[in-house]
Amino acid sequence: MARPRNPERDKAFEIWRDSGGSAKLKDIAKQMGVPDSRLRKWKTEDKWEEKIKERSGKVKKKWTQS
Repeated sequence: MARPRNPERDKAFEIWRDSGGSAKLKDIAKQMGVPDSRLRKWKTEDKWEEKIKERSGKVKKKWTQS
């Protein structure tokens, strides 16, 4: 059985998102009391960069030819 998702994971994303993606992960990790390597892992696995781009409309969609 899989472990339940850590609620700190969403909190870390919200802090980073609210900073506009400019907050350093090591500073967020220190604030939350978790290792910065864990935040780097969460950022990669949860695709934080893509979520920010999607919300701001910066993601370019590929057009397919019929």
